[in-house]
Amino acid sequence: MLENLGNEYVKAVLTGLRFVSLIVVSAWVAGKLQGLFHNQNTLVFVGLLLVVWFALNELVERIVKNRRSVSKTEKTKRLDLP
Repeated sequence: MLENLGNEYVKAVLTGLRFVSLIVVSAWVAGKLQGLFHNQNTLVFVGLLLVVWFALNELVERIVKNRRSVSKTEKTKRLDLP
């Protein structure tokens, strides 16, 4: 039971770190794009932030999904070997 609790805690911490890193990177990219458009409107920044956030989040999800599927197939291949 404690092992499951430890795994859940690690997953929660990793999810939090992923969230913070994605929001920081998204804010930085949105700030650079806002400066590119020479626009100081807060709504433009928030819109760019949301667009970049969802794009980066989707990209990270695809990378993690591909990594999980590759590791599962490798595990099954290794178990099949005598």
